[in-house]
Formats: sequence, C-alpha cells, structure tokens
Amino acid sequence: MLKILNFKDDILSDNPSVVRREFNNLIITKENIGFIKSIISILDLKEITVLKCHRVTYKWNNIKFEIDDYTLPKISAVAIEGPKDQTDKICKEQLLKIR
Repeated sequence: MLKILNFKDDILSDNPSVVRREFNNLIITKENIGFIKSIISILDLKEITVLKCHRVTYKWNNIKFEIDDYTLPKISAVAIEGPKDQTDKICKEQLLKIR
C-alpha cells in the first residue's frame, strides 16, 4: 500500500471554488520513514486525520481532475487543480450545470 505525507490548508467550505495551498506529496518508504518522523517531531505536529482512499486522476490541458473514493472516512470527493482562471471557468461552464 502506498503511503504519502501531504500537508494542505484545512478549509471546510461549501464554496466549490476554494483555493488551498498544498505541499508536494512525499512518498513514505522504509528508507525515509525515520526522516519523516523527525520532521513531524521537530514541527510538533499532531495527527488529526488519517485518510484512506482510492484516487483516479485525469488530465486535460493544464487541468488535473481527481476523484477520491475514501474508505476512511466514508466519503467521495472531486478536486479540480490548475490555474485558478481555468478551473473557475470549468466550474462555471460545466460542473455547476450538473449540481
């Protein structure tokens, strides 16, 4: 099972166009687990959420679409990532039609 360390802004919102900062994914391996644990310790981070999901990613031009089917917690989510002007255009022209 692939394990990834990822940091992102924790913003709960019903707004479909929320912009969140996100750290690049760091794949956890047996070679780097000690380093990762030391980062977590030095930053005094506390575990608040463990997410387990199946993710399917699609790419179209400069836009990335992610569909996550979470098993923990049991939810589904869709993310659209890319330049804000392009993602906003897709949301307004396409996705809000299916709401």
